[in-house]
Amino acid sequence: GTAQAASAVDSYALAVLPPSLAVTSSHAPAAPVAGDAVAYTLVVTNTSASATLSTLTVVDTLAGAALAFTGESNSAGLAFSAAGDVLTWTGTVTLAPGASVTVTARATASSCYIGGVDNTAWAKAIEPCGSAQAASAPDAFVLTAVSVAVAVSHAPASPSPSNPVTYTLIVTNTSPNATLTSLSVVDTLPFSVTF
Repeated sequence: GTAQAASAVDSYALAVLPPSLAVTSSHAPAAPVAGDAVAYTLVVTNTSASATLSTLTVVDTLAGAALAFTGESNSAGLAFSAAGDVLTWTGTVTLAPGASVTVTARATASSCYIGGVDNTAWAKAIEPCGSAQAASAPDAFVLTAVSVAVAVSHAPASPSPSNPVTYTLIVTNTSPNATLTSLSVVDTLPFSVTF
């Protein structure tokens, strides 16, 4: 006779590893004041286990009342467009697992807006087996105004006619986080006093 044998069934589950990405947003300077130049840096990282991402879109919406867009740059040659306060970068990339693309948006802080400014960016990428989308954590700061306080005193406390009087003016920077670099002080003497 003839002997015949069959192999054991060899089976396994094929796990599909979906693409994934992460987005971070940071700003500089850390505590802007009205009129400052502000730069947002957005970093999009391929966090997939094995998928290389291709088409990438990054979107950032500026706080229009607080920031006026002035320029952009990115590390991947993405095409840029702006529609109002919505900034969009898109293009074809070869983003391997662990690799990142950096996008920078530059703006000027309004001199008319004081208060909180929040920024959240999001990105979407595509690869042959699907797509991935992620948003950054909110990147927030408080936009403050530049302010000063002036205190005036004189000596002696009760001056006599024809005697010298000394006025002392103390100017204090009361801004919460601004370093002042230019200062003008004007004092108008009373009509009865001559310099």
